[in-house]
Amino acid sequence: MDTQQKSLFIKLELVWWLLTAILTIGVLYPIYTKVGTNYPFYGSNILFIITFITFTRLIFLLKYSFLANWEKIKIGLIIFTPILLFYLVNEINYFQTFLDEKGVENFLAQMSIPERESMRKYITAEMLLFGVGSLIAAVILPIRLLISIWRVRNRGTI
Repeated sequence: MDTQQKSLFIKLELVWWLLTAILTIGVLYPIYTKVGTNYPFYGSNILFIITFITFTRLIFLLKYSFLANWEKIKIGLIIFTPILLFYLVNEINYFQTFLDEKGVENFLAQMSIPERESMRKYITAEMLLFGVGSLIAAVILPIRLLISIWRVRNRGTI
């Protein structure tokens, strides 16, 4: 790989991380403006969004990522992903348990009832969308990386 191609891959990676940051801020902005710092799931929500976008991008666009020719990092991700998968399942379970036992009234009490219901639907929908999406991507990515390693060794392609 020549320096021009490396430079292009680095620029492309930076653009993807910038888009991921913009989307993360865009998704969490309504929650932050309505709930403020009382929302206990910012960390897991950010992790869900970043994992979903990054892993999905790597599944479909691995050839154009920095990982394309780094076999050791691919193997490291294959080993790390099941650990992340269990953590993601635990976070979704914690979110569901929190909603079932305490409800959103803990951090949405200052809102009117229609506003609270609307925000509850938004929070639940986006947490489950990105949570379940990140789980699915975390299951598929190691398979995709394994196929990529096999292709590089046996066919010379990614």
